[in-house]
Amino acid sequence: MKREITLTDILKKIEECKQAQKQMKARYRQDKIDQYYIRIGEIDKVSDTNKFDYEINEKIEVLSENNNTTKEVNIITYNNQYRKLDIRNWSDGKMQKGITLSRDEAVKLKEALNKLDFTKI
Repeated sequence: MKREITLTDILKKIEECKQAQKQMKARYRQDKIDQYYIRIGEIDKVSDTNKFDYEINEKIEVLSENNNTTKEVNIITYNNQYRKLDIRNWSDGKMQKGITLSRDEAVKLKEALNKLDFTKI
């Protein structure tokens, strides 16, 4: 014997599907939130273990001084890696904003400066 499907049955099924879909979306969002916080926790752990280290190998020139701030050109090693040309501000012996150049970048900068007409500055 076949059972007839009524409009009420169909509407009831549609409502059940909508509820199931909402629950799935909520679980998906919560999973994404959990993954995000796990990643943040991993980043915090990595940043705690990886300390930033630098060593000034050679002081080349102090370009300017203003109060307790100097703009310097140095050769620096970061985290015991390769030596780099470093041009930056230093304030009370603390590193501020600046630029670090590899050997190839420093050579290109030198070539560009040699071509520059300084009377235009």
